[in-house]
Amino acid sequence: MNRVPAKEVSFSPELGLYLRGDEPFSGVTFTAFPGGELRSEVEYREGMLWGRSRSWHTNGQLLSEAEFAQDVIHGISGEWSPEGVLLSEIVAEYGIVLERREWNDAGLAANVRAAYRRVTMMAPQPPASPGASRKPATKFRAPRIRRTVSRCTPMPRP
Repeated sequence: MNRVPAKEVSFSPELGLYLRGDEPFSGVTFTAFPGGELRSEVEYREGMLWGRSRSWHTNGQLLSEAEFAQDVIHGISGEWSPEGVLLSEIVAEYGIVLERREWNDAGLAANVRAAYRRVTMMAPQPPASPGASRKPATKFRAPRIRRTVSRCTPMPRP
């Protein structure tokens, strides 16, 4: 897999792809702090964000981590403080945020927002009389969320 400095890859608005030269880029880009320590890594496939994107604080602690698929956030993403405390977590599927959780610096829950979808189902009881229709019952159900290792918010495009 190609591993190149981020400055060698550029975004083409006309094509909507990340290119290295004239070709869609597949591989990993990285940036470094002035001292040489790793600042960020981003994976691409066929010119799109695809895979893991990570960045670090100057002290070496993980700042953010996110998974992408076909150029949109997909999976569980997270953001951490310089001390390593998880500050926020997002659950997304193909660019749609399903759930967002936030914590304060002490690690206490500060905000939880879940996206619920409305589901209409047929009521389980049989009709009261012949020819009568069954009444639909409306329920609210949380989307199924796949739990994996915490990941984080997307990094800005270079």
